[in-house]
Amino acid sequence: MPHVTPRKSALRTVLEWYLPLGAVWLLGCVASVICVPISLAVAIHASLWSSEAASRPRVTIEDHRPGQGREGEKDTLLLVHGWPDSPRLWDGVVQGLVAKGYRCLVASMPGAQGDRVDSATTLEDVSDALWEELVRYERKPVTLLIHDWGAVFGFLLAERYPESVTRIAALEVGGHYALDGVPLQESLALLGCHIVLACAFLVGWPVGTYGVRALAWLWGYPPARPYSELTADMSCHDLSLFFSEAVRMWKNQSLRPSPSLDYSPAERQGPCLFVYG
Repeated sequence: MPHVTPRKSALRTVLEWYLPLGAVWLLGCVASVICVPISLAVAIHASLWSSEAASRPRVTIEDHRPGQGREGEKDTLLLVHGWPDSPRLWDGVVQGLVAKGYRCLVASMPGAQGDRVDSATTLEDVSDALWEELVRYERKPVTLLIHDWGAVFGFLLAERYPESVTRIAALEVGGHYALDGVPLQESLALLGCHIVLACAFLVGWPVGTYGVRALAWLWGYPPARPYSELTADMSCHDLSLFFSEAVRMWKNQSLRPSPSLDYSPAERQGPCLFVYG
């Protein structure tokens, strides 16, 4: 007899998809009512009027070189992880690339390895810190291999320092995202997720940290390490997102939020490969 895949029950579908999506949406709505005014006030104060409030983002790089005699044989790659991962996400990739003669520079973004992040800054500040660390190791153009939040910072780096990038391979997150092209329910869920994570960073340990772990588990993220290693500090990027939007609104003298993010690389920045799924 031919194999027949059993049909999922309506209850199982609700539990697997709609319940987690609805829970994140509800959390986002509650958090937006309670915490968004506070977050916006903190963002405006720290980003615009208090230069001492925001510390410089801390980005580090691990340098993995090919064996002796193969230096400079092939390209240098800069690998940037996303949320809720760490540089360990790339361990298998780096091992394979280095064995084939590639030099791999693996970035560790703020808060990714349990390091404390005192205050969030703008997304542009983080990409600048990434570039400053990159040029300490390599001044020639590199190939970017970027994932999730790392894609945002990678595209920003290519936009702000095009002479440092030859080509880009982006995973999961592209350089252009427009909320006006996304169904309302998914837009609210996405916004709610960012709000919850931004508030988790503001609250900090222990409530924020356990909130981050719960959200990662609820959405089924498979980090390259135990959930117990996830902290509220690694959600600083979500608050940075609101910081950047507050700065944009201030400079444009507008109270209207932007419906999209566009960090698409220009043609001069070389070819770009985007992979999703």
